[in-house]
Amino acid sequence: MELWDIFDRVRQPQNRTAVRGSTIDKKDYHLIIHAWVRRKSDGRLLVSKRVDHIFWGGYWQPTGGSVKAGEPSRSAALRELREELGIKADDAQSTLLFSYRFVPPEPENPSFFLDCWLFDFDDISQKLEIIPLLQKEEVADAKWCTLEEILALWKSGKFMPFETTWQPYFEVLQKCLQKPGTVFALKAWGAAELKTTKTTKTTTPELDAALLLSHVLGCTKNDLLLRASDKVSAEETLAFAKLLYRRADGMPVAYLTGRKDFWKSTFEVSPAVLIPKPDTELLVELAAKLVEARAHTLTAHSPDTQSETLNIADICTGSGCIGISVFQEALDLHINPVNIKFVLSDISEDALGIAQRNTRAILGEDAENISFVQGDLLEPFLAGAKPPPHFDIILSNPPYVPSSVTDGLLQDGRSEPRFALDGGKDGLDIIRRLIPQVWQALNKNGILLIETGEYNAAQTAELLKDSGFIEIKTFNDLGGQPRVTQAKKP
Repeated sequence: MELWDIFDRVRQPQNRTAVRGSTIDKKDYHLIIHAWVRRKSDGRLLVSKRVDHIFWGGYWQPTGGSVKAGEPSRSAALRELREELGIKADDAQSTLLFSYRFVPPEPENPSFFLDCWLFDFDDISQKLEIIPLLQKEEVADAKWCTLEEILALWKSGKFMPFETTWQPYFEVLQKCLQKPGTVFALKAWGAAELKTTKTTKTTTPELDAALLLSHVLGCTKNDLLLRASDKVSAEETLAFAKLLYRRADGMPVAYLTGRKDFWKSTFEVSPAVLIPKPDTELLVELAAKLVEARAHTLTAHSPDTQSETLNIADICTGSGCIGISVFQEALDLHINPVNIKFVLSDISEDALGIAQRNTRAILGEDAENISFVQGDLLEPFLAGAKPPPHFDIILSNPPYVPSSVTDGLLQDGRSEPRFALDGGKDGLDIIRRLIPQVWQALNKNGILLIETGEYNAAQTAELLKDSGFIEIKTFNDLGGQPRVTQAKKP
């Protein structure tokens, strides 16, 4: 597979959404070609000044045109150079620098793809042999410029429209010209694509592109810096492009890579579970402090000595990120794992399967000290239990987002499971059911740590107070929003 086939394949109708590409031609998509000609002797680029409204208007521009139906991108670039500037570039070294999606500022205008090609010549005479007809009607002048000179022309309004929507184009062009076809250039292109997409609201396009590319290349994000000049194969570029366009459609990076860093570990995730969020690490931090407070009563490595057992439950565990992270903290405190009984519970069989795999992958042999229960909240522990279970600490990150807010999150392309987000009209439907169950399942002086968030932390505290809990506190996350509520059973 040739490098220039990559983006053509990605853009096929079955690989695009209806909102991407042009609505002008239903049979095909709208594709524009930019063919830059570079002189190897000094690295200068050729620009030509248009006087008639050939493309967008009169400005300095290399060459541009629309691809004909069924015409490969590179073939179109060669044709444009031959027909518009009289340059035969068939034997020149060619590189597809990047494929850029231009999104017009006017919502009614369709977006289009722009393939940016580079044709390197060993040498071209200072004065080009311009086809006389074109010279008379379309091309007033042609000259060689450095990229810095081209940027100056652009900013002064003499080369292509000076619009903010073109800023990413020149940013990625500058980077790709330095190292075409490399890890460096591909990452730069990916970030520019995410910056200009209409559907994605990502605030971290550079990070998203880096994470996706490192996933495809099988390395860490930091390794991309060391491999910046490495050439990327056509297969790797195609895989990256496919992931990037799915990200542009709103699919979270974690679901595309199948993993997410949280606390001190990397967790497997899928659309069956919520993606672990940094804000939730506050719950782990608070739980770790509770475990540390009990550490002196738990024998670390003395099997001959009677010691207490700390019973902890993680309800609505999802990926297991909370419970597994707290268990790790207990191990770091040199607490003997046999003195901790940990239960992870979730109503979803798929979620529980992911939690089990994460437990084995992260904890290794110590995973045998964690058990799993499928069921609705604490009902599996309370139904017919004689006597009922007694937990010292119960952790939970239940669905607590109001339905109307959930609708907005899902429409924004969050793509996470609704049942793990939606807490009903006021976000408290699950919490109202959970609190009385926690009261039954906790030991005396047992602690509940529950994530609620800015939507209903105050109401959750009131529900806990009405149920008899004491020492109720709500802790804010790093963003200053109420995030975790702690309560004690007297």
